[in-house]
Amino acid sequence: MILPEDQTFDLIDPATWADVEPPTRQWVLEGWLPHRRAAYITGAGGAGKSLLGQQLATCIAMGLPFLGIPTRQAPAIYLTAEDDSDELQRRQRAICRALKISEADLHMRFFPISLFGRSDNEMVDFTREDGMRELPAWQLLKNTARETGAQFIVLDNVSHVFAGSEIDRAQVTAFANRLNGLASEIDGSVLLIGHPNKQGVGKADKQSDAYSGSTAWENAFRARLLFDTPKSEEAQDDPDLRQLSLPKANYARKGCAIDVRWFEGAFICDGDLPPSVADEVRQVSAHTAANEAFLRCLDAAIRQKRAVSHVPGVNYAPKIFSEMTEGRGYSPEAFKGAMNRLVHLGAIAFEQRLWKGENYHWKVGIARPESDPPTPANPLADSAKNGGKPSANPSANPSANHPPTPVKNGGKPSANPRPPTSPYTTYRGGEPPWEGSPPFDPDELDWN
Repeated sequence: MILPEDQTFDLIDPATWADVEPPTRQWVLEGWLPHRRAAYITGAGGAGKSLLGQQLATCIAMGLPFLGIPTRQAPAIYLTAEDDSDELQRRQRAICRALKISEADLHMRFFPISLFGRSDNEMVDFTREDGMRELPAWQLLKNTARETGAQFIVLDNVSHVFAGSEIDRAQVTAFANRLNGLASEIDGSVLLIGHPNKQGVGKADKQSDAYSGSTAWENAFRARLLFDTPKSEEAQDDPDLRQLSLPKANYARKGCAIDVRWFEGAFICDGDLPPSVADEVRQVSAHTAANEAFLRCLDAAIRQKRAVSHVPGVNYAPKIFSEMTEGRGYSPEAFKGAMNRLVHLGAIAFEQRLWKGENYHWKVGIARPESDPPTPANPLADSAKNGGKPSANPSANPSANHPPTPVKNGGKPSANPRPPTSPYTTYRGGEPPWEGSPPFDPDELDWN
């Protein structure tokens, strides 16, 4: 019995391949992204996947190498629901500067699209009755690709365009197949940006940590890229380092990796910089990371009401911070360097009043300058500011204007009374001690 053709799958007769050379495989990104296929890229939040996607689309639109990898020139679309057009423009300016091109060069070649703020960005959803359904945004995407001639599309990201369940293997696979169909239809490639689960990415014993939801995200695509921070000690000291790797590649060698650097708003290879500049950039990046770690630890210490000092001792900040979880394993020597840089920049100050202890004395230590408590009013300081005239608005605190007699000498006034001054003993010679001294705060003295 011979069934009608529409009741069977199309069959391929291998005999027709005899004496015929197979076509050469084509790539959108040589060895990484195959032509006429969809691919998936994921990575830790904040690694820069969106910037990477926009930069890749720009390189393909211009036919320029991407991080040293040859590309196949084609009109490109970068579609995001994460960022507005202003952010796209800022990124594009940095990308063009890194690639040494102008935005004008991208005319009718590169088409950024922002769906930021829209509520109907999902391209497919699923129902019990109909299975996967194409939504209006899907048809808009296909129409846009047709009108622009785009042969490379970046979709940023999966949570905005996929309205199914990320843990449902059938739904994930159906969506991946639809993206593969789109890649064939435009005679190009589609790159879907995903996100990892909350546990992190790149664990050797659990590769599924590299993406959120079902392992179907791993199985449904012929190529999956990972963009993350390298795990080396060098990378810990250099927060601008990233690594692009290929943990899954059905059509190429698995495990390829490229170390790249965030530099002036775009990603570059270290080899693209002159050695002297590269060394300087690495040093600046390492110092910036140590500075940020110092400030994280300082903020945590202040929240815990733990005063730290720049003076070596039990409260020595570099030593304490090197033992805190917020310190990320930086050494006391690294924190000492950060402390010196930050005080030079004015980001921190020493001997700042932090809070009053149970004995009403101020605890002092390192703090950000803006976190200092306000200085109580001082009529003498106000007088100096007003050309020696008393302030028109004397302090409402009686003790600030008329400090009580210290309880010394049995409560009797001192035999040698003198105007109240700061407890500091250094002042400019030839002037009364209360002029030019730090402002007096009666609360600094223990009147009890």
